[in-house]
Amino acid sequence: MSRKARSGALSLSWQKRPEDMRTAPYAALFLRLVLAYFFASHLYNKFFTKDGFWGWWGALTHSHPAYVPIYVLTVEFSCLVFLTLGFKTRWVALYAIPSFIGIIQFWLSIKGYWFTLPGAEFPVMWLCLLILQIIIGDGACALTLSRQKTTE
Repeated sequence: MSRKARSGALSLSWQKRPEDMRTAPYAALFLRLVLAYFFASHLYNKFFTKDGFWGWWGALTHSHPAYVPIYVLTVEFSCLVFLTLGFKTRWVALYAIPSFIGIIQFWLSIKGYWFTLPGAEFPVMWLCLLILQIIIGDGACALTLSRQKTTE
């Protein structure tokens, strides 16, 4: 009797299953739309809550240079639009990463990591999702630009 037969012949291997590969673009689409929803929620919060835009702007420019809120707004608007459309998602997610590193550093220094008070756990998760979007790519239903060949 062979040793393999006595031990129950248990083996592990990594396999690409075709059914997983068919659904992967839709997972990237879902991730894109979830991230775009997060950005839309934050933009709504900046413009339509109690303090409004100028309250947010004043609080942020009080402790940071004026280019910081401009960068934050360009990140949120560009991520909302480009992630929703699926256009250049890797580049727009990469553009957002420095802002999240700054946000995480800010919350870690003020409140810490945990969610019992506003902390850094949500920005850390958001950063991980952006990195995942960079790895996965555009996914299904993405807008792409292509050049037409001209024949002369």
